[in-house]
Parts: sequence; structure tokens; C-alpha cells
Amino acid sequence: MEKLCPKCRRSYSSADTFCPEDGERLVSNVAEAMVNVAATAEPDDPLIGRIVDNRYELTQLLGVGGMGRVYLAKHRFLERDLAVKILHRGRVHDPSELVRFNRTAVHAGTIVDDHVAQVYDFGETDDGLVYLAMEYVPGDTLTRMIKKEGPFEPQRVAELTRQVAKGLDAAHAKGIIHRDLKPDNVMVMRDRNGREMVKIVDFGIAKALGQETHDLTHTGAIIGTLLYMSPEQLAGSALDRRSGRTVWEFEHPAEGPLPSVHEKHNLASPSPATDGERVYAWFGTGQIAAVDLAGKLVWKKHLGTTYGPFDINWGHGSSPVVYKNRLILLCYHERGSYLLSLDAKTGSVQWKVDAAAGVTSYSTPLIVDVGDRAEIVVNSSVGVSGHDLATGARRWYIEEPNRFPIPTPTVNDGVIYMSRGYRSSPFMAVRPGGEGNVASSHVPWKVATGAPYISSLVYYDGLIYMTGDVGVLTVTDAKTGERVYQERIGGVYTASPVAGDGKVYLASEDGETVVLSAGRTPRILSRNKLNARQLASPAIAGGRLFIRSDDAVFAIGK
Repeated sequence: MEKLCPKCRRSYSSADTFCPEDGERLVSNVAEAMVNVAATAEPDDPLIGRIVDNRYELTQLLGVGGMGRVYLAKHRFLERDLAVKILHRGRVHDPSELVRFNRTAVHAGTIVDDHVAQVYDFGETDDGLVYLAMEYVPGDTLTRMIKKEGPFEPQRVAELTRQVAKGLDAAHAKGIIHRDLKPDNVMVMRDRNGREMVKIVDFGIAKALGQETHDLTHTGAIIGTLLYMSPEQLAGSALDRRSGRTVWEFEHPAEGPLPSVHEKHNLASPSPATDGERVYAWFGTGQIAAVDLAGKLVWKKHLGTTYGPFDINWGHGSSPVVYKNRLILLCYHERGSYLLSLDAKTGSVQWKVDAAAGVTSYSTPLIVDVGDRAEIVVNSSVGVSGHDLATGARRWYIEEPNRFPIPTPTVNDGVIYMSRGYRSSPFMAVRPGGEGNVASSHVPWKVATGAPYISSLVYYDGLIYMTGDVGVLTVTDAKTGERVYQERIGGVYTASPVAGDGKVYLASEDGETVVLSAGRTPRILSRNKLNARQLASPAIAGGRLFIRSDDAVFAIGK
């Protein structure tokens, strides 16, 4: 008997548990689904109605961020509305967070301008609530406005920008640099005449000129939000793995027009690669640089000017791959598609192989050894293909169109495991070493649907683990592709899972990392929250888990 998704009303096999499109539990009828929905209602916020420091009565939750929760409040004696930010309980004992909270009060409190939200008070209650009382801005963030309304008219953009600049000028006149200006920190309200009025908020990581900020940066945290940093800041830095101390930084200013990117993406999305002698950093403009382990430039190239602009919807996403003396770069873009091999030591071109016009890919290629040769495995909009490492020539392929091929393949014991990306993606096992169309000869198994849109799958100890944007974990047998179990764990997963030491780590966008016991029985060992957005896949090295959020790098472990 088929099962039904009560949300999208699509039908699925009786063997399925959750809808791969939206994560809803599949049921036999819609009436059952309505009962399930009613049972999952969230409890009321316990702080609503609370009177903070005998002055501020919290009346409504306005929003939740990485540092805390913001409430609409009423001053009991002055009868005035204001906003009160309450620091997350888990951050109260972190000295750097208290410094940042206090810095918001000190810096914003010294700036007097119509376009900077005022801060009135800062304190801690007897039971440990750390709060910030500030001007209530009855409007919306620029981020939400753009999402709701779409592109603004040029005149409107100019006026809002003028007001932002005026607020920043007032801050700079006091010697204060914001350091995290972004649409989320620009509020827009209406003045008494009905005109749009900008208010800049969150001076928590602002810096006064001449002031040392080691209290916020000694761990090597990246200051600001990556998506809104200037391109030269994104060039790269090396952190000491043991302490987080910044060892060196390398600046590489952007050249030429900056391509547009997705909200979960930026021009430094490609992960750096290293061969132990050099580090290779590739950017969404097409610029690539090789630096030695002291951060000194060895060579650089600009593929965007040499071969054409890096023009692809949402921005370039593929990372460089190092194999022996080669650096392999997948440049499958809408206006020009090619696979490129560079000499890792000098940057000189070894070969360049063009693909058909319009072939695209956001995936990072995989290099596998096949006997006495190596093959480059590519996930693209026209299918999967294997290319000779020595020449770049295509040796085998599987035809299968896909609008957004994002996930990266993995390999174990000579078998490639991969998903294709996009909605309810297919996933499969492929044996390399074929010739021509290998769909019927080198694919041991294939499942037509159920893999994530963005994140890649991970192979560990005979099982394949995957989770995506609907909060459902799926585990399958690597030999057959048959499902072992499926479990709702909650969250949205853009980052790919990683595994080691008998555990699988799943990093959700909301900052929670789920630690799963590897095996055929679902068992969650722990859930750990960082209160930071996690989009990048974690890395494991030296017994530690390294997580990069929008504005910091965390080392987890001993």
C-alpha cells in the first residue's frame, strides 16, 4: 500500500518513512497527519511576563540570534517600549561573550545619531540573566525586507545606503568601527512622516581605534560574518591547530566584477587544499593562489580573465583537488565549461579539456586509483563521468540530467558512492575503470530518490549515512543500497556528515551537532549546541573536530 505525504500530497512506497521533499512523516491518510501536527506544538516562552531587574517587563519574543533572544519590553516606570536582549544561558560563563555584550552597550551608547539604535542599560539579574536594554525599532531587518519584496528600486537603495553611511560616519567620528555590517544588522522603520528610516544595530564586535581586542580574537576566531566580508579579507589565514592562534594571513584582493552568490554561499566557499608543501586557495572570482606553509605567495592565476568569467547561478562552489604533482580544477559554468590540470609547483597548465556548452557543476571532483592509472570522477548537470588523469579525456559516463549537481563523491575499497544533488536526489554505487556508457555495466546498485539536495553522503564501516534539509537521517547498506533505518533527528543540514572513532557527526545549520553511534541501530550519543550557524562541513584532525561558522572557527575535543 502506498503512503501519502500530508504536506505535499505526494505518494510514496510503503517502505518509505519520511517524505524526501519536505521531511513530513508519511501516513496512510491525512487525518492521521493532523493528529501528529497537533501533538508537536511548542510550549510558551517561559520568559514572557518576566520583569527584569524590577524595570523591564518582557511582553513578546521578537527574535532569536546566535548570542541571545530579543524581547519587546515595557519600562514599568517610564511606560516606554524598548527591546531587551537576553544572553543565551550557555554563553553566560564565556568571558568573551560577556565582553562582547558589554562592548555593545559601551560603543553604541557613545554614538548619538538618528541612524544608530541607542543602548540604554546593561546588567545581570540575581538569577544569572545577562541583559541589554536598547531602543525598540518597530520595523524589519534589511534581510527580511529583501526576501519579502525582492530587488529594490535604485532610488530606494540610494536613500537607504545614504542613511547607513550617515550612521557609520557618526560611529567613525567616535573612532568606532562596526566590523560586522550586514543586512541583518540594518533595521528599517518608519519615521513620524511615514518615510523609511535606517537604524544600525549590534556593535558587539566593534573596535575602537587604538583599542586591543585580544579578548575576542585570541582563539583565532574570524571576526565578522564571512558572507559580508570584503574579498581581500577572505584570502586566507592559517590557525594553529592546538591553540587557534592566527599563524599567518595572506591577502589576495579581488580583481574584476564580483559574481553574485546564494545566501548560504560566498566567494570563499571552496575549501583550501594542501600537499604538505603549499596551500591552494581558490575563490569564486576565478582567482587561485598557491602559498607556502609560511603564507608567502608561490604563484597565482586568474582563470576568470584567462578563460572567461566564473558565471554560474548561485556562484562557483567546486574546491581544488591535489593529486601528486597536479592541481585539478573543475570549472563547469554556464558560459564556459572545462576541466583543468595545473602543475602544483608552478601553476603552469598541463592540460585543459572543454565540456559541452552549458554543462554546470557545483561539486568537487574525486580522484580514484584504477590499476596503474588514476581517474577523475565528476558529478555534473549531464551525469557522472570518469576522466583520465593524465590527459583529461573522458573514459566513461552515466547519462542523467540534474539541475544542481552539488554533492561530492566518495570512495571505499574501489567502489565510488555518490548522490547527485537537487530535490530528493538519486544515489548510487559505481565501479570505476569502464569505457563508454557504463550505466548497465558498472553500477552495482542505484536508488532513484531520497538523497539530500546539497550535502554529500559519507561511507563508514560498511554503511552510508546521509541527511539534508528536512531533518531526516537515512542509513543504507553500502553493498546493496538497501535501507538499514531512517530516523527523524531534526535540523537542516547543509554541511556533509563526517565520521570516525565509531561515531558519525551531523552538523546542523542552527549550530547543533548530533553525535551518532555508528552501526545498524539508531542511537544518538549527544547533541551539542554552539549557537552559531554551521554551513561548512566539519573537518577531523588530531583527535579534534573543527567547525567553521559564519563568524568563528571552533576546535572541539581534547
